[in-house]
Amino acid sequence: MSCIPHISKLYFFMIKKADIEQLSISEQLETMELLWESISSQPDKVSSPDWHADILKAREKKVNSGEEEYLTLKELKEKLRK
Repeated sequence: MSCIPHISKLYFFMIKKADIEQLSISEQLETMELLWESISSQPDKVSSPDWHADILKAREKKVNSGEEEYLTLKELKEKLRK
C-alpha cells in the first residue's frame, strides 16, 4: 500500500483539485506516479489525439525531404552542450 495517508481515498471517490492541493508536493508526485502507472499499464485504452499523428507525419516529411534529421540521444546531448 502507498505511503500516502490520503491515497486510499482516491479509490472511493473522485478526487477534487482542492484535495490534491492539500497534499504535500511529495504526496502529489507519488499520486501522479500511481496514476501514470495505472494509465500506462493499459495502452490499448489510451488513444493519442489526432494532432499527435499530424505532428509525426509533418516531422517524418521533413526528415524524408532532408530538411531535418533524426538525432540519437547521444548526439542530442552533445549538441545541447555546445
